[in-house]
Amino acid sequence: IRAAASPAMTEKPSGSRKNMNQVEINAQWEEAVKKENRGRVLNEHFDFNPKKLLVITDKPTSINKLNAVSSSKGKDSQESMDALKKKLEILTTIPKKKYPYPMTAAQEIGWDDDTMFQIHKPKYGFNRQTYAETWFANEYVTTFHKSPFAIEKNVVDPAKK
Repeated sequence: IRAAASPAMTEKPSGSRKNMNQVEINAQWEEAVKKENRGRVLNEHFDFNPKKLLVITDKPTSINKLNAVSSSKGKDSQESMDALKKKLEILTTIPKKKYPYPMTAAQEIGWDDDTMFQIHKPKYGFNRQTYAETWFANEYVTTFHKSPFAIEKNVVDPAKK
């Protein structure tokens, strides 16, 4: 007595495209594309990198686009200029104002110096005092571009002999 063939035995082996018809191949391809697109995000918000901002002047014969903007587009241009200013301000701010905590090991050094300085502030102000001699030497160097303490060497000109 022979046993009836099970449905698993009659199926075509999966993973082989040789035994698939065109509909099965297209279904497999569609599934693969869907799987790829699940992890893919399309970035439609294009922006510029303010660190690599390069300003090139327009041609002398071109119309100034900022002056040619109509009143209805004026609000949009003002908003875009405000956004540009905000991005450039963020670029120049210190890291403590940009981030809530240090991002690198180098930023950890001195991250809390502004708050810690008030605790360890010097009690007495022993600042350096400028005396008359120091003031004179600084003014002499500024005026004559040489030190008043330098010894001048007498150079003999052979043509004068």
